[in-house]
Amino acid sequence: MKDKKIRRFIIGLFIAVVAITGIWLWQSLNHRTSDKDIVLYGNVDIRQVDLAFNANERILQVLAEEGDRVEKGKLLATLETNRLLHEVARARKKKRRNTKRDNHQLFELPDATGES
Repeated sequence: MKDKKIRRFIIGLFIAVVAITGIWLWQSLNHRTSDKDIVLYGNVDIRQVDLAFNANERILQVLAEEGDRVEKGKLLATLETNRLLHEVARARKKKRRNTKRDNHQLFELPDATGES
């Protein structure tokens, strides 16, 4: 009777070890990454992040969410450009005005008295 209990215990232990080993192998083989991939685990708890933008604009659209897999060069977000477009229009207008003034001064001829 005691031998039967020991035998059942050993068989149950063997089955548990085989099951745990099988699950571990399946997980290891299923989630393989290439040598070039960088795998990072953890949470980002920061709600405000400094990104490398050349202007102080608001984010218009976020294209990648937390947990998304991204590749180098992928567009992650777009910025509002309304203020920038107004600045470009203002700069073009100023350039045209300065070009007209410079052209006018360049082709201005002195009068007959020798004064300009």
